[in-house]
Amino acid sequence: SDMCITDRVTAIATTLNPNATLYQTTMDSLNYFMRERDLPRDMRLTLREYFNNARLVHQLNDDGELLDKMSPLLQGSVAMVANKKWLDHIWFFRDIEAIKGGSDFIAQLAKQLVVRCFIAQERLPVGQLYILRRGFVVKMWRFLGAGKVWGEDMILSTIHLRSKYAARCMTYVEVYMMGRDDLIQLAMRHPATLKLIRRSAFRLGFRREMIRRATDSIKKRNEELG
Repeated sequence: SDMCITDRVTAIATTLNPNATLYQTTMDSLNYFMRERDLPRDMRLTLREYFNNARLVHQLNDDGELLDKMSPLLQGSVAMVANKKWLDHIWFFRDIEAIKGGSDFIAQLAKQLVVRCFIAQERLPVGQLYILRRGFVVKMWRFLGAGKVWGEDMILSTIHLRSKYAARCMTYVEVYMMGRDDLIQLAMRHPATLKLIRRSAFRLGFRREMIRRATDSIKKRNEELG
């Protein structure tokens, strides 16, 4: 019958597309989970929307495996082009292509970035480098869209000089992210880049320390006056 043929075609297509199979398995597990625990309707809708939006994230996390299959020269050149949009937003990486081993460093960095999903109203933990892939966030009254970067001050070893303001999701959000320890560990295999990061951290830290002292001085003076 026509229905039988359609079912067979669908089954074959699903078999040939492992990502579709994984997504369907995940949704089946989610439905079972929600049904067994008798979750309220609003929560079920939120969970379904989240998993539906996040269905491609595991593919993005596999980008590193794809880069691994390329030659070292290709890895560097492809990574530089593929990540150019957000690289231009990280002030201390803008000229990294001109640094010895810079392209190779970016290729390795691209393979170590992880993708994470957040829902509206969630706050993204501070102390991480974030590259916004999808959605909108607000940070210190500024709206940020796809391609924007924040958290670059994670290069500072002095925690109190880092921004304490977390970004809050306005919509469903997907971000690439990396912590300081992972960044420094990777840079240790690329001396020129490590030197660049440390020099940049010193400049940023010095500037913020001067601002902090000036602010404390003004605050103290105001308290003395009244």
